[in-house]
Amino acid sequence: MLSGRHLVSLKRPLLKKIKATLLYLLDSVGGMVGLPPLYVKIAGLKDDVAYMSMKPDELALYFSKHPKQYLGGWKNAAPARGLALVGGYNPIDYVSNATVRISFLFLNPIPLY
Repeated sequence: MLSGRHLVSLKRPLLKKIKATLLYLLDSVGGMVGLPPLYVKIAGLKDDVAYMSMKPDELALYFSKHPKQYLGGWKNAAPARGLALVGGYNPIDYVSNATVRISFLFLNPIPLY
């Protein structure tokens, strides 16, 4: 599960924060006047403005779990106007609303040295 609070708490370069804020503002205002959305990556490298910024090896692992061909027109992009909402999202807040059985498996890390 992806916690927006955790993502927002990570230390980000100031230039990246400024760029993300500008994209959010431009997309939000553009949406109000009927312009098409400005898109940012959902998953990207640490230097990218993305909903999930990862190291190269983490990004490769993330995409290795995706199908070879996406169905339904899925793209690795979402409107920039959603960037402001990420910090308020924490999946654990919604667990009590689940109407299906959910099993959680918690593992303690085992040192391998």
